[in-house]
Amino acid sequence: MKTRIWALLGLLVVIGSCSETQVVGAGDDLLPSDVLTVPDGAKEGLWQEPQPDAGGCKPDCEAKQCGSDGCGGTCGVCPGGIDCEEGLCTGTCKDECGPAGSTACAANGIQECGQFDGDGCLEWSDVRPCPGFGHCEGGECICVPDCAGRECGYDGCSGSCGTCKEGTQCVDYQCKGGCVDECPEAGDAHCTETGRVECGDHDDDGCLEWSEEQNCAGPCVDGECQCEPDCGGKDCGPDGCGAQCGTCPPGQACKESKCTSGTTECMPGGIDEQNCGLCGKKNRKCAADGTWGEWTPCLDEGVCLSGAEEKKSCGKCGNQTRNCLFDCQWGNWSYCVGEGLCAPGETQYENCGLCGQQSRGCDGQCNWGSWTGCVGEGTCTPGDDQTEACGNCGTRTRNCNNDCNWTPWSSCQNQGQCSPGSTGTCGACGFQTCSPACQWGQCQGQGECVPGSISTDGCPTCRGRTCNNQCNWAAACAVCSGCTQFNKCGTSCPSGYHATGYSCNFSCGSSCWSDNQATCAPSCGNQFNKCGTSCPSGYHATGYSCNFSCGSSCWSDNQATCQIDN
Repeated sequence: MKTRIWALLGLLVVIGSCSETQVVGAGDDLLPSDVLTVPDGAKEGLWQEPQPDAGGCKPDCEAKQCGSDGCGGTCGVCPGGIDCEEGLCTGTCKDECGPAGSTACAANGIQECGQFDGDGCLEWSDVRPCPGFGHCEGGECICVPDCAGRECGYDGCSGSCGTCKEGTQCVDYQCKGGCVDECPEAGDAHCTETGRVECGDHDDDGCLEWSEEQNCAGPCVDGECQCEPDCGGKDCGPDGCGAQCGTCPPGQACKESKCTSGTTECMPGGIDEQNCGLCGKKNRKCAADGTWGEWTPCLDEGVCLSGAEEKKSCGKCGNQTRNCLFDCQWGNWSYCVGEGLCAPGETQYENCGLCGQQSRGCDGQCNWGSWTGCVGEGTCTPGDDQTEACGNCGTRTRNCNNDCNWTPWSSCQNQGQCSPGSTGTCGACGFQTCSPACQWGQCQGQGECVPGSISTDGCPTCRGRTCNNQCNWAAACAVCSGCTQFNKCGTSCPSGYHATGYSCNFSCGSSCWSDNQATCAPSCGNQFNKCGTSCPSGYHATGYSCNFSCGSSCWSDNQATCQIDN
């Protein structure tokens, strides 16, 4: 049988690639261990020429059943216990443990070495947990009693943590004083499997408990035995209470309660057993009169008809099979075979174009459909950049990000002074033109002065003239310029200044009985007040008034208001 399997698998391996499937020859009664894992390319004839991987390595599984494909993958895996030698499964198995019957600890339980899968080699059994509070040490289950904080009761290892003295009882692992009634009322009785028990104080501890079991010769009903045996004049046969009055010697049968030596169907007490149903058994017993009793129902049946096969779907449109074994129990499911490339409804995505994506779906036969068009693309290739002119002979840049989209433009860098061809004012009412290089040309057509500037040229002391908006000097010296107010000793002011008040200052003389200091202000502006009743040249008086700052007393006008002449 295995020779046919290896021949079939050899053909499939030659056209294999990388993933796994399983092949079972028609008509072969394979155990799970006979199923060989083979490369994915052998599935349902869906073979493709092996393609180099991302590193440029091309898998080589030609004439191989197992082992490396030369690119970090595998050409197949042999069944459990079968060795792979030079790319071929040897057909022999290797013991995984030894000797048979030895044990080992695993997962807080114990394993036994033996032959469990029918391949003739030794392997470990499933892990069997240690019972109770036990654990495994050196291949044996060791139980450590747990009596911490306990006075009595179960110790976890089929022993006791102690017994309570007379008059106490064990409650929640502690000995409690006094006793407790174990049954409701003295005289109460109930039936057991073969007799009856009665409630009463049978151990003289002052509490009620059930008596020891009293056997009934017949049935027990409501706590009472219901039958008295009747064996009067009987050698054998029933006593009327479910028991026998006696048994006949070998070769004799019981007929009408008497032992006879006539021909019988069977030896009284003998049992006849036959197969039935799904690997079940039925039996019948020879009665005391030498006749067979009724057959029992069919017992211990299996779940399937030996030799039957069952299939179910699996994986990606594949299928699994299992066979009903000789004991009418289902064997293990085979590996999933005949799978497609994908699961129905599954969708696969792939990058395309400028950060776009295309997709394809898996159809009901577990094959991939066609790729869709590329959608969701960006506008540029990641890493690209762009530069363009901006502003006054400046430049700005932008970059393509990892999403294939341009980043915002940067601010305009390295700009010039102006926009080419534009004009602007300059200097004293002049003008200038912007060059193609965004730089201003020379200032042309300037006037005499800069508007708002002041000059004292040709003007009296403390006066000046202003440059008008046409960049020409005003004719009149009408503004104050170059002079500030100050105090001086004496009562007169220098040319260009006028007195605005007099005061006494000891710094201006050894004594101060009268005014000896003048406050002098520039004689400029459109109008000003001065001590005295006369005005300087270019101004005329518009009024007189009395100001105590201009004298120690003020009996008459001593201050003039001077207005510039127009």
